Amino acid sequence: MPHRLLSCRCQVVAIVGLWCGGSGIGLAAETVIWRDATPATPLEHAVMVQSRFATSHVRIRLEGPCALVTPAAARDEGGTFTVYRIAMAKDEEPRIVGVGTEAKDFKDVRLGPAEFLVAPSRCLTDGSPQPMVESVYEARRILGEPPLDEVAAAAGDQSGTPTHLCLAVDYKHHFERVKVRDAARGLVLFSPTGTADATETTAVSVVDDFGTNRLEPSTMSRVGVWVVVSDGGAP
Repeated sequence: MPHRLLSCRCQVVAIVGLWCGGSGIGLAAETVIWRDATPATPLEHAVMVQSRFATSHVRIRLEGPCALVTPAAARDEGGTFTVYRIAMAKDEEPRIVGVGTEAKDFKDVRLGPAEFLVAPSRCLTDGSPQPMVESVYEARRILGEPPLDEVAAAAGDQSGTPTHLCLAVDYKHHFERVKVRDAARGLVLFSPTGTADATETTAVSVVDDFGTNRLEPSTMSRVGVWVVVSDGGAP
């Protein structure tokens, strides 16, 4: 089905709340749930990002939203992420970073190109969303089978195979810019293993940098774990 262009509403909220209290640093081993989702208004749009592996910003084209990421623990803040697919992602040589729940547990992880952009958003409930800044992330595919036993243990029974690592990027969209707040913070995503209950798949309205949309989450879910990341692999 063709995507429709959604007009930008930067005046609504440029980057809105997340559940980490504005610190930009999530506790290691905090978990989130990723659910593929169908948007009421699909969009195509271009933004500029600079990853930790690049010396300048590059233009990428987004399609979606295609998924919703929410805290695994019950919270009242309404913070979440919306996920957009990166169209025509370019091939590049594998990258290596160190990953662990703590710095002393770093293991080497090989990464492919970015496949998704993970943008802060907020579920619309009673009242107005409170503006807050959080990093924007790119999700890169994990290559091979890295020894991430500690991270899998933090994910619990829902951990499958590690599939992606989300890394913060410097983000530009028209007059908005979101700088990296904590380059050492990442998110490991595992393959889908669980089925969400009915209350977790109810359609929700969210607002992000592209405006307001309504998402209908799927029944299948995957878990993600916040981790610590180092450049150049484990020391």
